[in-house]
Amino acid sequence: MDNEFASLPESGTLRILTTNGEETLLSFGATDTVRVLKKRLQELFAIQSQQLAAPCSAMRLISGNDVLLDHCVLGDRGVVDGDQLTLVLSHAPLGTFEYNMESFDPDIWAAVTASFTQDGEFCIYIEEEEMLSIEEDEAYDPFLDGNLWEHSYRGPVEVAGSQIQMSVQNSHRLGSFDGILEVGLLLGEILSFTSALRVFGPEGGDLVRMVSPAWADPNCETPRKSQQIAFLISMFGGFLGLDQLYLGYFFPYGLFKLLTAGGLGLWWIYDLVRIGSSPVGTAASFKVMNNVPHWAFVLSATALFVALGFIYSAWSIQRQRVQKQREVMMLQAESAALESQRRFSGYGSTLS
Repeated sequence: MDNEFASLPESGTLRILTTNGEETLLSFGATDTVRVLKKRLQELFAIQSQQLAAPCSAMRLISGNDVLLDHCVLGDRGVVDGDQLTLVLSHAPLGTFEYNMESFDPDIWAAVTASFTQDGEFCIYIEEEEMLSIEEDEAYDPFLDGNLWEHSYRGPVEVAGSQIQMSVQNSHRLGSFDGILEVGLLLGEILSFTSALRVFGPEGGDLVRMVSPAWADPNCETPRKSQQIAFLISMFGGFLGLDQLYLGYFFPYGLFKLLTAGGLGLWWIYDLVRIGSSPVGTAASFKVMNNVPHWAFVLSATALFVALGFIYSAWSIQRQRVQKQREVMMLQAESAALESQRRFSGYGSTLS
């Protein structure tokens, strides 16, 4: 348990009415915030082996008719020993969401990645690039000259229905942000059963729509194919063209790969490295989900080729042994035939 919890003075016990109708006892301190109480409650569920999948940001603690916000101090809200709080769970973003700007201007590019943890924390990382026709010299700096921006924001998340409130407690910005104040709060909205969400830009501009990497379109109607599955299929069935079939390329690639036994192995090795090293495109014009770490690809490919080398070596040794045995048997047969000819050959030879 964190030192943050251990240092808090204990002042009583609360009765928490959980979502399954059961009552759980939880100790608290007068200086505890609601957020600290949520983390302690989550740890208690973990100890009791009640797998609470919801992050802290999805927990809502209700005292009477009031919803206790994360920053509220329990003592200041009049919470005393023996009080009952009701726990309500709501949809909350969890995992990684991505956004890549599609612009008709090839000189403008932006990408946003938002990550939400089980502890109810968020991290939003934004990259922006604008190609300008300026001369680059020794003093050129893409961040200071307005070509490149990198900024990230971290802090706790609060969820109210489908609305997200992200309080920025730590930020890091590189680039020219003249006239733009530091960001203290980001707002968002959950869409499509937490598979997609909208987030206001840090400048308070238009909404940025972000989707989970598991979905291939902004409307979350097309699930992405898995890079892990494609890689495994390529490893064990790529020489039959099954990987191309999984990606949607039955004709001509899948059929030709089947008829040529993976291009006599060369096409199979090429696709194995291509699929495992980076997300590849599918016949639906979407890339597969990027879920194969580089170390896993290198380790798996190395183990596969080592195993194939061992199998080939064992087969080659066994083949040589069989060939040697045949040669020995042939020499023994020839030797026996010569011995028989010496004993029973010649005109007028007699048998004893």
